[in-house]
Amino acid sequence: MKSVTSQRSRRALERLLAQGGWEIRRLVLEIDSVRSQVNVECFRDDGLWVRAVKHPSGHGRLDRFQRTECLGQLHETAAGWPQSRQIRDMFLGRQYTSGARNLMRVLTQYLVDNASHPVSLASMRAAWAPLMQPRISHEESDEPF
Repeated sequence: MKSVTSQRSRRALERLLAQGGWEIRRLVLEIDSVRSQVNVECFRDDGLWVRAVKHPSGHGRLDRFQRTECLGQLHETAAGWPQSRQIRDMFLGRQYTSGARNLMRVLTQYLVDNASHPVSLASMRAAWAPLMQPRISHEESDEPF
């Protein structure tokens, strides 16, 4: 079960991202000194999306895509079948980083630089900061669940 603080922090982050035209669709973020996990996907309202992943080897990767949707059929579909929603993701680029915190710095900078509406870098980093704190186990927490 998530703590009340982390739920509030996530809602605050979602509101800030929405101001810039972004939406979080995946968020796995556990940063500590032993083993960190980062798997974040953010989608912009015009189809641009970005995925930040930290690999077990220690390096991070920021992938950028442009998504287009249309009504159509796959080329191997038999004639007469109804059309369906087709999703195509065009790969735009990749950037490697040297760890989870550096990956999150690059991601926040990218989200600010490519926002549909202006958002400050300081407010973006401040919104991510509570979610990047090391997790407190339920036994040590004073907050109600």
